[in-house]
Amino acid sequence: MKGIAVSECHSYDPEEVRESVTECIELLGGARRFASSGDRVLLKPNMLMAASPDRHVTTHPSVIEAVAEVFLDLGAEVSIGDSPGGSFRNIERFWRATGILDVCRRLDIEPVNFEASGSYIMGSGYPISRPVVDSDLVVNLPKLKTHSMTIFTCAVKNMYGAVPGFRKADYHREHPRPSEFARRLLEIYLLTEPALTWLMGLSGWRETVHRVETPGNLESSWHQRMPLHLTYTSPGCWAWTPSGSLLMRPPGERDSPRILLNLKLQGMNLKG
Repeated sequence: MKGIAVSECHSYDPEEVRESVTECIELLGGARRFASSGDRVLLKPNMLMAASPDRHVTTHPSVIEAVAEVFLDLGAEVSIGDSPGGSFRNIERFWRATGILDVCRRLDIEPVNFEASGSYIMGSGYPISRPVVDSDLVVNLPKLKTHSMTIFTCAVKNMYGAVPGFRKADYHREHPRPSEFARRLLEIYLLTEPALTWLMGLSGWRETVHRVETPGNLESSWHQRMPLHLTYTSPGCWAWTPSGSLLMRPPGERDSPRILLNLKLQGMNLKG
């Protein structure tokens, strides 16, 4: 059954984040709906850059730690992995700067290097990291951001990091049209099969031509199971809201997003 749980969260304070995560997983039926003792659970955060958490570029370590604890308490074998751009030779710098290495040390979790782990060729020839495919459960931990090509980046876009190495940059060059690139993102997402997505919408990252800045507090924590209905990546998509409204940017109107349609969350249960 597909479900969405929403919990209010006003800061990255570890205790408040932990309460929000616990509330949402209980609303979805409890952690045992998703994993059991001994299962291999892979957390896939957004680790785009070697940037500190206060820059709002990557998944906040307090979110990663809270989600990891949920599955460690079940007795699952938890790992954390990603393949950020340009990290092929110095990924430890990314782990350190983002605060994720500290989480791994506190919880005695090994960070997984997707580049060093090998890959399977799947679908239309996509290399997908072995730890992603071999895990019993993939938990998607995106960061809410805008994107120069897809306008909006979230759950679907985050699983692009399951492609190891510089092949990600090749796909960008090979598919310069947003609609073509979005199709690749969706195909890769479907191959990775994340069963659970956590989105912390407290703060985001906005990309502009000349600078990067944060758009302020969004103050909600979204936790979704199979979130395709809400995060379909397309060149016209701007963002979605808790009410199910899809904010659209019509072609040629980059600075004037409008609500063009209201999504019916068919088959989805909104909780919280």
